[in-house]
Formats: sequence, C-alpha cells, structure tokens
Amino acid sequence: MKELPQQNPVVYPHLPSTLSESDVDNIFTPRPLEKAWALSVTYTGDTRVGIITLLKTFEILGYFPPLKDVPTNAVQHIAKCIGAEGSTHPTYVGRTLYCHHLLILDF
Repeated sequence: MKELPQQNPVVYPHLPSTLSESDVDNIFTPRPLEKAWALSVTYTGDTRVGIITLLKTFEILGYFPPLKDVPTNAVQHIAKCIGAEGSTHPTYVGRTLYCHHLLILDF
C-alpha cells in the first residue's frame, strides 16, 4: 500500500506570553462602544474584564483562546481601562463562559 504524504498540522495564531506596552495599547484598549456594551451585559467588574478580554482576543485571533493564555499585562490594561483595577485574571464557572461566547458572536 502506498504511503500518504505527511501533512502539516493546522497551526492557529496565538498570543505571545508577554506583549509590549504599545502592542497592549493598540490591541487591547476597549473602544467606547465595547465598554458600553460590556456594561450592559455584565454585572461585575470581573465579568466585564472577562468579556472584554474574550472580545479582544477573538478580534485578533479569530477564536476564543483559554483565558490563562492571555498575557497578564493585557488583562491588567483592560481592567484599568474599564475602571476595574482590582480584577484579576478572569475565570469562569458554569455556563457563563459559553454565554459570553454567544454574546460576543452576536456583537
């Protein structure tokens, strides 16, 4: 039997573990419309940081990466921009993550 040629695996874009200050400003600064939308669909600063982090990563990557893979300086920048400086790296429990994915796809 003839052997099939080796195929290259699909490689998805990813974020580096750290980003420069200018990259964080250019990529992760939420626009006023995004801030207003996040405020209308979330109840706490932590969930606002989470949904905007998901939105921004989806915009640049085209998929939702695990939030643990988003550089900490990007998450801190988002929290500062929306006035939720006390928020840490977002975590989700239950079906909230799935609901946020759907909200972002509809945005």
